[in-house]
Amino acid sequence: MIPSTSNTPKVSVQITTYNRERYIVQAIESVLMQQTDFEFEIVVGDDFSTDRTRMILQQYADAFPQKIVLLFHPQHIGLMSNFMVTYQQCRGKYIAFLDSDDYWTDPQKLQKQVTFLDQHPEAVMCAHWVEIIDEEGGEIIKRYGLPEKRGPQTLKPFYTADDILGDGLFFHISSAMCRKVFTELPGWLTGLEIENDFALPLLNDPYGHLVFLDETMGVFRAHHQGICSGEMPFTNLQRAERAWLLVGKHLGLNRRESFRRGCSKFVYIELCRLHQANGRIARAFSAAYKAVRMAPRHLKQATFFQALSIMSGQRTWPYVLIERLLQCYRFIRINGLRVFKWCCGEAIYQRVKLAYHQFRISD
Repeated sequence: MIPSTSNTPKVSVQITTYNRERYIVQAIESVLMQQTDFEFEIVVGDDFSTDRTRMILQQYADAFPQKIVLLFHPQHIGLMSNFMVTYQQCRGKYIAFLDSDDYWTDPQKLQKQVTFLDQHPEAVMCAHWVEIIDEEGGEIIKRYGLPEKRGPQTLKPFYTADDILGDGLFFHISSAMCRKVFTELPGWLTGLEIENDFALPLLNDPYGHLVFLDETMGVFRAHHQGICSGEMPFTNLQRAERAWLLVGKHLGLNRRESFRRGCSKFVYIELCRLHQANGRIARAFSAAYKAVRMAPRHLKQATFFQALSIMSGQRTWPYVLIERLLQCYRFIRINGLRVFKWCCGEAIYQRVKLAYHQFRISD
């Protein structure tokens, strides 16, 4: 359904949704309240919702036929496929993204970002702070944008892929606006199982600067099932691991130092900590081993070697310990004894050596 207007909008607001009847009204209203001196459209891709989401969207489309474009998929196609199809239907010079359970708070948001991009042709994408609130829209949990070690006083003029990879995700999708440099997104993105916050800045990086605006203009809604469920953090980290490896492979980033450091820190070390906290020591070793193999020179006192010291107080099958020790010695053989000692320290190295002789391992 395309609005019957000859005017090409300057901005397309892309919203993808699936079973968001509780939140979609607030999202749509936050876009309709925008005060701009240019035309914009709202392109909504619904991934075969089974609740009242489609009915609500149709009511808005009937009320604003020149403003709202609806894409109703005849079957469920998945998060990223929906995102990609919706992106392709956006006609604007710029695209602003909004998750269907988030909303904007500043009626000048679109105008401010468009003005910035118009005045800075070297910039391809800009984003801003958002507030995180609980699921019911009550308590503000914190402000989200840059990593906590950064602050407004230390904002850089622009950011690059190395900042994204080395410092961690900070361009929340509901705050981002970018130039439409792709007529369609690459097909490999369908392999992503997480939101597009991670891949989108990296895709745009070769085309210009990534800029962060020091204003809070939106809200990100945190859902309890994603925060409190015991298995969700582990599942999300597994998805994040697959996303890092997929993006690294297709964008040619997997040999970049910042990529290896970021994947080690934000994926494998977090997996190691989570496994340790749940008593899964063997899995903790496996994750920490990957962390060190990814970035050995950036992980002094790395979790992998901390896990070795914890191991002596844990009840673990001998073959598991043997396998991990073999991995240690393979690591030494590849990276050298000096790197191993520098990472783990003399005490842990001596413990590995003692265990080696105790179990009479030969590699």
